[in-house]
Amino acid sequence: MYSNQKIMKKSIVFLLLTGVFLLFSCEPPVNNSLIGKWKKDAMYLTVYENGTQRGEYIIPGDPTQTQYDVMGNYTLSADTFQFINLSGLSSCPYGDTGTYKFTVNNNSLTLVLIADQCGGRGNFMPGNYTRQ
Repeated sequence: MYSNQKIMKKSIVFLLLTGVFLLFSCEPPVNNSLIGKWKKDAMYLTVYENGTQRGEYIIPGDPTQTQYDVMGNYTLSADTFQFINLSGLSSCPYGDTGTYKFTVNNNSLTLVLIADQCGGRGNFMPGNYTRQ
């Protein structure tokens, strides 16, 4: 009986060590979803699963605070992301649409301007973002 308990303990230790090894040897999953919060310079873009998006910017002098700038809807089509402004402090008129090509590579988002009815947004939206 004593040898069976010893074998059992060794088997459990072996299984635990194997599990720990497998856990740490696996690469983290790749997240190529546009959904989430992204940061570029002093600006945040949050893309929600429900088809809405929000833009915020960091308040100068207080990097812990942000101010809401614009809220709107979006549509996705293959690698195209289209913003539709609905409300906010943005200088873009209600309903103005901006269309951007997007690529997501895990924690990096790149937006490339295709066309935008709002020139201001067309100037600051394109670029590289980091997932927050």
